Amino acid sequence: MTNRRDFLKTAAGLTGLLAVEACVPQTKTKHVVNSAYAMCSDKKYDIDERCVTSRETLDDMINSAYVVKRYVKYDYSPLPKSLKDKVMRVYEDGFIPRGQGSSVMLKDNYLLTAHHVVGIGKPKGKLIRTGLLSYVFLKPLARKYTITIGANEYPLEVVKKGKNDCALLRAKDVPDVYEFPKVKFGKLRDVSPGDMVYVVGNTLGHNIQFKKGSVTRIGEFSDALLRYARKRLPREKYNVLLSGKHIFIDAGVSNGDSGGPVYGLRDGKPELYGLTVLGDKRAISVSLALSIDSVVKDLGDELKKHKLM
Repeated sequence: MTNRRDFLKTAAGLTGLLAVEACVPQTKTKHVVNSAYAMCSDKKYDIDERCVTSRETLDDMINSAYVVKRYVKYDYSPLPKSLKDKVMRVYEDGFIPRGQGSSVMLKDNYLLTAHHVVGIGKPKGKLIRTGLLSYVFLKPLARKYTITIGANEYPLEVVKKGKNDCALLRAKDVPDVYEFPKVKFGKLRDVSPGDMVYVVGNTLGHNIQFKKGSVTRIGEFSDALLRYARKRLPREKYNVLLSGKHIFIDAGVSNGDSGGPVYGLRDGKPELYGLTVLGDKRAISVSLALSIDSVVKDLGDELKKHKLM
């Protein structure tokens, strides 16, 4: 048994836990474009002199990226009626936000994102405190995904999850009024250490942002890092997160950027070099992108089937 004060504390804690995530509608934010354009206007700043000199090029890179959100619905029957009612008042369909990331729109409403953005394996249950010493376990029932375009969210279906950290999605019920930039795939052989790259993503959940960096290394993870990760990651996550060839960059990737595009320039035109998949908390300037070659190798059948490459 719990007294009224304990119950109110528990209810307040659960309400805070289930607070609605704030999401700024995606727009062509003028100050983002201007700051990125100004940063690229000095040729001396770029190691390889492949600088963004066109505002149209910037717009294409920025407006190819979109926010992807993941929701999970639980079995709320073990909750006390008062707490269950609170959940259903906030989330009418019972789906609670469980994470968000980024994606890159290809064409015909097909998108690429990171595998871990849509969840590796089955959704996990959630332990909720209902009293001073009492807890209930909520079993997961279903997942759903949405993409934010403009001020609206549209449902997503997972076409295929890759063995590497990549996935192909398709947006549903998107009206024809939207016009998306064309995305051209690059080649890993065209990328070299020192090349400039341009990263677009939903940084820290604050909507789509543009960042610039350079390539520091290309290849696979070191044996020491693989041994370290093998001891600490479940096999399923280890196989997804650490497989494939990666591009190491210094653009400072943060939570929410995962799945977003990493572009390079070739003959003044942006090419998709990879997908953002990992940032290192110990070194904020070290981030990783799964190379587009690894994405194509993993999802090539579906990409060709839907004429996306």
